[in-house]
Amino acid sequence: MASAIGDIDAAPPPEVASPGVSLFADLDAFYLEHERCGDLDSAVEGGRVWMACTCGAVINRGRR
Repeated sequence: MASAIGDIDAAPPPEVASPGVSLFADLDAFYLEHERCGDLDSAVEGGRVWMACTCGAVINRGRR
């Protein structure tokens, strides 16, 4: 039976998601994609958080 408010487990549309949730989702996706490549490094500097992989991939995000 479908819910009257839609799929409760579905992610909210991007315009509804808070910046913190969006940032976490981006970092989680990066981690899952690169967890088997080698070492991951990360830090928070200023208002930005970054993560780098030994394969050369980097994600760098700040407040939106």
